[in-house]
Amino acid sequence: MKKLIIKIKPISVNKVWQGKRFRTPEYRDWIDKALWLMKKQEKVGGRIYLKITFYIKYPLKSDLDNYLKPSIDLIVRKGWIEDDRFIFKLDTQKIEVKKEEDERIEYEIKNIERSEINKQ
Repeated sequence: MKKLIIKIKPISVNKVWQGKRFRTPEYRDWIDKALWLMKKQEKVGGRIYLKITFYIKYPLKSDLDNYLKPSIDLIVRKGWIEDDRFIFKLDTQKIEVKKEEDERIEYEIKNIERSEINKQ
């Protein structure tokens, strides 16, 4: 299992789109900064188990699921995984931190066998 950390404040999907088609300048800036901070990693292929932990100063300001799409799209864009359609298991959580400089996203990514998919 790969554990990868990006020292960046998670962005909510509510800040990603203008209307239904256009990305916001804030989202484009967030993507650029995140991609710059991310280390190149060998791609994890096949069926994937993904755990994402969001460390956030004000965790009650946004729904947990609003952080997922931008954060998953980011690891696809960086090439850590091929496509989000290969994610068969997903665990996620928000953890409150005291300082904004401690905000970050932690990913754990691993390939899983077909037999592991239906296990609880």
